[in-house]
Amino acid sequence: MDRYFKRLFLLMAIFGAAHATADEAPSEGPPLLELGLGVGGVAFPHYRGSDEYYTLASPLPLVIYRGDIIKVSRGGARAELIDHPRLEINLSGGGTPPVDSDDDDNRDGMPDLDATGEFGPTISWLFSDPDDKERLAFKLEVPVRAVVASDLSDYEFLDWIVHPQLQLRTRWNTAPRRSFAVTASAGPVFASNDYHDYFYSVSPRFATPDRRAYEADAGYGGFEFSAGVFHRRDKWRFGAYSSVDLLDGATFDDSPLVADDTAWVVGLFVARSLWSSERRAEEELEE
Repeated sequence: MDRYFKRLFLLMAIFGAAHATADEAPSEGPPLLELGLGVGGVAFPHYRGSDEYYTLASPLPLVIYRGDIIKVSRGGARAELIDHPRLEINLSGGGTPPVDSDDDDNRDGMPDLDATGEFGPTISWLFSDPDDKERLAFKLEVPVRAVVASDLSDYEFLDWIVHPQLQLRTRWNTAPRRSFAVTASAGPVFASNDYHDYFYSVSPRFATPDRRAYEADAGYGGFEFSAGVFHRRDKWRFGAYSSVDLLDGATFDDSPLVADDTAWVVGLFVARSLWSSERRAEEELEE
């Protein structure tokens, strides 16, 4: 599960696109590729620490790809680099949305925030039984990402962000092609000076009587709890997701741009698979 991209763009994270090839798999496995349509809604803060929120709802394509290396599902797209019963090394990405400072009272008069993109490896270690991971999985995930902010005409490198987290997922089948899954995760967030500076520093030229100059530091960036409930019923998929970031104690929690030290994200989605390939995959994804 990817930190801000998956949480903020729930409706984009559950749908994606990937193009890859894979060896032939047994015919009794799930489809290699499924395509469909869905709709989702999500509410999230302009940025972690803002007290103003976006609410989005949109129809989007559903893509599920069960390749040997490239996989796309509700959790987004990822590339699995090694085959080990407990250790996983994936390549994955994330990001944050752009913010128009005119739409956020805390940033009024300051430069807009460009969208950010994150990309890097995620190292995971499975503590639970590898032979039973489709039913129950308890693992440590450590995504380490490089971050770039861009408006597509220019870019700024923001160094790195790290979000180690413990994740518990349980899934049970109620009938063929019918299942429920519950996920929960928790962990701290750490980021570079440049990353925190981009979101939370205030240059002296943008200081006002109500917004003092401030310089953010690298280090601890808060603690996140998240949980989701998902249901698959034949060709239909339903889900609800929520997370909360606790920013109290973060290196930037005294920034004048932090108006709320609790950041909530809530999302819902429903989707239907409309087409599936005859070619089969070897195993089901962790949806």
